[in-house]
Amino acid sequence: AALDGGELHDELTALGAMIALSRGQPAQALAAVEPLLAGAARSERAGVRALLVAMSAWAQVGRAGTAVATGEGLTAAEAARELPAVFEAALVGLCYALGVTGRIGEAEELARTRYAAALEQRAPDLRTLWALALGQAGALRGDLVGAEQHLTEAALLLRHDQSLFGVHSLAWCLGCLAEVAAARGDAEGARVALADGYAVTPEPCFIAPREIARVWVAWAEGAADAAVAVAREVAGAARERGAAAVEALALHQAARLGQAGEVAALMADLAARVDGDLVAAHAAHARALLTA
Repeated sequence: AALDGGELHDELTALGAMIALSRGQPAQALAAVEPLLAGAARSERAGVRALLVAMSAWAQVGRAGTAVATGEGLTAAEAARELPAVFEAALVGLCYALGVTGRIGEAEELARTRYAAALEQRAPDLRTLWALALGQAGALRGDLVGAEQHLTEAALLLRHDQSLFGVHSLAWCLGCLAEVAAARGDAEGARVALADGYAVTPEPCFIAPREIARVWVAWAEGAADAAVAVAREVAGAARERGAAAVEALALHQAARLGQAGEVAALMADLAARVDGDLVAAHAAHARALLTA
């Protein structure tokens, strides 16, 4: 506020939005960066940083189609050469958005191609980003063994270089790892990964995979009622933050755990508002469970 305009003002605005996103406030982050993306940014650096924030935030609030359309139009422009890691992280946002819309095969192929390029270029920071993306895409597809391998690799790398989002990246990764371990029936491994995921952040924040992992850690430990309660709690917290896609995912977990009757209508409403086919498929699943 003291700067009152200028390039540095825009960069600080983008960085502030990155902090908001890291704390689990995607709608707030978008409100800050969308004016910059609409042409108001006075530097390429600020524009690229704003794009990085928006790609993930769009997907979380249910506008993954916007993220996909924007990401597919990205080219290696001058801004990408100035901030290559930031630009590459924007492509990771594209990968995440593809998964949220249900285009999981495309997400995995993008992650695999960019991961291979990072290895070939001997770029450890980019390898870290894409190992995490590849693990998350594999988990979405149900390749739990492959997902665990890549997420374990990413977690190891992130402990040494926490990438653009700092401890947020590590907490996100450990949340994914905890869910995968729980899905494989490894309750102890899931509990350890989740505890590590909470230990790395110095203050409370809402990190979607870490919150969803709480559901499945409780389930893996045999506490089905607690798992349902956590799923509903996470859905409510996501709704408060405007994270419609995350809310829909949490409600689907509740439906899978026996709460289809309580959440089917909510899921149908979200399916009408969230981009892509995945939430619609989850809503159809909830409806089918009502008659199973």
